Amino acid sequence: MAAVLALLAPLYLQRLGTVDIVGDDEAREVGIIQDIAARGRWLLPRFNDSIFPDKPPLYHWLAAAVCVHEGVCDERQFRLPSAAAALVLVLVVGLAGALLFDTGTGIVGAVLIGLTPSIFERSRVARPDVLLTLLLAAALLTFYSWWQDGGGSRRRSVMLGVLLGLAVLAKGPVAPAVAAVAPRVACASAVTSARCTSAERTLS
Repeated sequence: MAAVLALLAPLYLQRLGTVDIVGDDEAREVGIIQDIAARGRWLLPRFNDSIFPDKPPLYHWLAAAVCVHEGVCDERQFRLPSAAAALVLVLVVGLAGALLFDTGTGIVGAVLIGLTPSIFERSRVARPDVLLTLLLAAALLTFYSWWQDGGGSRRRSVMLGVLLGLAVLAKGPVAPAVAAVAPRVACASAVTSARCTSAERTLS
């Protein structure tokens, strides 16, 4: 898996700052990030002097933190959290494949997700889509591990809640919507109804 990440990292991280901001959506995200980094309004950032309380702030926080840390706020800093999230997503998919099947399957899955055009394209835009995908993938993998162990792991339960909470901060209510569906999908092949009931109670 390390070799896959080593091969993909240059592809995802190179030339992030060479393309201008594209479209109104990315421009809005960038404006919010700039406001946080320049004025320190982390809780209620503004865009064109308008407050955006309905915009989940996780991606803005991450990108603004990169700006503050590096002392520069340009296209590369705006997009770096998205590119980094894509690389971590490759790792999560690889781990999921290894857990569900075997190591070889995990490596193939990691390579395929890493070379998926839509993932690559969205990883080079200052938008929270790839970050949300990463958090939901990690949450579903955590849920599956918890369910396979019989639902007795408090650590995994806490981790699942944290990941879903972060997913809400990344993109809003789509995260709990997916979480509500996940137990029913997993329980389609369940051996015992008791485990299904426990799983649904945890995420519903």
